[in-house]
Amino acid sequence: MFKTDEPEKHAESLSYTVDALIACARLALDNEASGSALRDRASYVVEETLAVAQALMGVVSVGIESLQREQRRKDAA
Repeated sequence: MFKTDEPEKHAESLSYTVDALIACARLALDNEASGSALRDRASYVVEETLAVAQALMGVVSVGIESLQREQRRKDAA
């Protein structure tokens, strides 16, 4: 879903985006004040939001792994 040639450049900012998406999903599940039409769609919206968060976490994970390898190389030198 998301791909970049330099995930290490985006890992930090995307981690905050993932955090915000997860918070939005939790708020959607906790929201009891919306009408029944929105409550009926809540599980679908949460599912889609978490799918996007999961895809972004793939970039974050690859970026972190790349940064760790780079740091190990620097430490070994």
